[in-house]
Amino acid sequence: MYRNGGYPGKDVTIVTPYMAQVVRYRQTLFVLSKQGGLLKTELPKIATTDSMQGKESKVIIYDWVVTSANLFADMGLTIDSNRGNVGMSRMTEVMINVLHARVGSEAKSIPI
Repeated sequence: MYRNGGYPGKDVTIVTPYMAQVVRYRQTLFVLSKQGGLLKTELPKIATTDSMQGKESKVIIYDWVVTSANLFADMGLTIDSNRGNVGMSRMTEVMINVLHARVGSEAKSIPI
C-alpha cells in the first residue's frame, strides 16, 4: 500500500464482523511479513466490527465475509444494521467494501 504512494499501514484498518476472520487476516499478514512481503510498519490494523465502536481510521476495508447466501439466514451477523452502520462509518477518508459478487449482485432492501 504505502510503497506505491498510498496510505501507510497505520492508517488502514481491515474490519470484519467475525473474530475468526480477524485471526485469519492476522495469520496471513504474519506470514507475508515473515516472508518479506510486508514490513511490520506497513501492516494494517485488523479489528472486528464491535471493537471499532467509537474508533476511526483513515482507510477502512470492510470485509463482509459472506461468500454465498441462498437464504436470508446465511447472512449471519451482516444482517444487523447497527453493526453494518458501525463498520461503514469508521473511515475518515476512504471506504472499501469487500463482498463476493454473487452476494452483492442481486442485493435487495429488507425492511427492519
